[in-house]
Amino acid sequence: MDITHKIPPQDIRKGALSLYFSYKYFPLWHNFSNYS
Repeated sequence: MDITHKIPPQDIRKGALSLYFSYKYFPLWHNFSNYS
């Protein structure tokens, strides 16, 4: 699943904030991985 396409490549802060504010909407057993 792709949360957003609006984060520029290598923008770690925006990626971290996006993941921080969206993780609570996923099931507890969901595994996350991210990449730039």
